[in-house]
Amino acid sequence: MRKSVALPVLRRLARRPPFAVRAPLALMALTLAGCGPSSPTATTEHPSPAPEVKTALQAADADGFIADVNAWHDSNDPRFAAAYWVAATYINEDTQKLAAAATSESLEYVSRKIGEARRYDGLQGLSPATGRALKLLKLGSTMPAPSDAAAREQLATIAARMEANY
Repeated sequence: MRKSVALPVLRRLARRPPFAVRAPLALMALTLAGCGPSSPTATTEHPSPAPEVKTALQAADADGFIADVNAWHDSNDPRFAAAYWVAATYINEDTQKLAAAATSESLEYVSRKIGEARRYDGLQGLSPATGRALKLLKLGSTMPAPSDAAAREQLATIAARMEANY
């Protein structure tokens, strides 16, 4: 029996504070607006595989893609949560900078991954767990991130200040 890859995504969303969920997801959506899907091109030397083989390979790629996203979150969420907790507990400019840096980094990654997830749109043969995880990744963004690093950092700074005022 396969382990569900969607469950870690749901667990992470459930344990994050509201701003920590909204900010990275919104920044991701902004970043994705400027991104286009990339796909490998077939060459004449290597004919493309039969459609059913190609679908199976892409479905397996989607499982690996979601596993990579979950692994990144598992390794980075404790650091981000600590920055958000410190910023919420000790409200000052220094802790806002820590929260803004964590938000900016998270937004950049998630926005990039949302763009990469688009290559699996409409793919047949995905497991239900992978399909849900891809959908959560794409729809979970509430603060789209600009693709420009300076604009993304400015957005993260504004979001941290707003959170501190709230």
